[in-house]
Amino acid sequence: MFIKNLFGKKERSAEEAKNRINVLIRYDRAGVNPELLENIKRDIIKAVSAHIEYDPSKVEAKFIQERNNESVLVASIPITRIKRPEEKKRNSGGRR
Repeated sequence: MFIKNLFGKKERSAEEAKNRINVLIRYDRAGVNPELLENIKRDIIKAVSAHIEYDPSKVEAKFIQERNNESVLVASIPITRIKRPEEKKRNSGGRR
């Protein structure tokens, strides 16, 4: 069991390192630096936060390189609650 755990961790570490390198390559090919990705993520969250409540610790954004060499932005924002229309008006300061 000890040997299996020991070798299993190495395989996972090697796989994680490979995944990190692939992410860096995708970002480089797309011309995206980590700061730009964080800015995009922040802007997306700002746009949808008027309509939803979400778990900020689980928000993810990444670029995926498609087979035709196009970059695709994929955002994952776990929604905890949809805001009702009257909540949106109250939060935006609008009175009707």
